[in-house]
Amino acid sequence: MRLAVCVAFGAALLVGIGQARAGTIYSYQANLVAENHSGVSGLALFTLNGNFLTMRLQASGLTPNQIHMDHLHGLLGAAAPATSLPPPSADTNHDGYIESVEAVPFSGPPLFATPVSVSPLTYPVASGTGVVSYTQDLRYHRPRPL
Repeated sequence: MRLAVCVAFGAALLVGIGQARAGTIYSYQANLVAENHSGVSGLALFTLNGNFLTMRLQASGLTPNQIHMDHLHGLLGAAAPATSLPPPSADTNHDGYIESVEAVPFSGPPLFATPVSVSPLTYPVASGTGVVSYTQDLRYHRPRPL
């Protein structure tokens, strides 16, 4: 089982980052739901304060003692409001699972990864009971105009 964090607000979060004003704090919440009958559930909380993004992730039902690479998906631009979890009909090869390539038209591509450490690159490992719980602080650097 994989932790597939497919959150419909990924694009909204990026828009918020791009438009964040000093002194304004934005909060987002994502309820993590099972994909492909995995039994995974959880909660992701995001707080954007200026150029700092804090992510808190709590998930259970994961494969114990395994790495779970998490990331945010989303559609960008005018399509952003249509970002959603893929419906069962997205299983176009009818194998009973929605693979990433089948989900992209609904959830969008991965926008950015959320490792627990970037130096060295480290993703969370589920506990022996299949739980991941961590907080990650990220700093967003706005691109400079050309």
